[in-house]
Amino acid sequence: MSLLLLAGLGLDFGISDEKLKQIEKCKTIFLENYTNLVSKGEMGKLKTIFQKTKKGIIVLGREQVENEKIILDAMANGDVALLVSGDPLIATTHHSLVLSAKKANHKTKIIHSSSIISAAISESMLQVYKFGKIVTIPFPRNGFDPTSPYENIGFNLKNGLHTLLLLDIDSEKGAMPPNEAFEILEGWEKKLKKKVITEKTKLLVLSSIGKDDSKVVYGTIVQLRKLKFNNPPHCLILPAKLHFMEEELLAFFCLNG
Repeated sequence: MSLLLLAGLGLDFGISDEKLKQIEKCKTIFLENYTNLVSKGEMGKLKTIFQKTKKGIIVLGREQVENEKIILDAMANGDVALLVSGDPLIATTHHSLVLSAKKANHKTKIIHSSSIISAAISESMLQVYKFGKIVTIPFPRNGFDPTSPYENIGFNLKNGLHTLLLLDIDSEKGAMPPNEAFEILEGWEKKLKKKVITEKTKLLVLSSIGKDDSKVVYGTIVQLRKLKFNNPPHCLILPAKLHFMEEELLAFFCLNG
């Protein structure tokens, strides 16, 4: 029986001494590099940390993690750590891996850290209890262009709930830029015509949250598409009806003109 340790790296890819002690006890250390692509700088930071402990990092892509074989095979020889950006199980991606490990009678442990979900809501200054279903805007792929995100936004708005929109990440394309997300939202509106997205729709664009160059802006799509967003990853928030205090706070992020 081995241990599967899922270690969250937060939004800044930081590793505390206590977290490092637990990770370096593992025989094999994997780094998942697709739910949030690791930059060269962040990768260098991680490699420097683990070089000091004489432990190497094996980087895994989406198919390798979802296939699970590499990780489960490694557990036959000892404990395994899987380093994950954000908080390991906030996204459903790793639930299947935990289930497979448990079914194979392995132990599992989670080291929690900050998540884009809690951080984005905090940075937006919007009230957390007023958020509805979280939505992901995916890259269109080979005819795959689901409209369920649009429908979920409509459901949230109808019920007075804000929507956090996570933007897709692709190993080749990288992180989806806000302007592409705007085009997809407008495309769904043209297709379904339910007036979920209109000229008056305002969005928050949150960039590089949790890092030194983080930025939040608020405006209509017409205003926002004039901007250059150079510090990925990004996410969006589409607010529903605002509380008066939310209105006052959002004014500090507002674009003029």
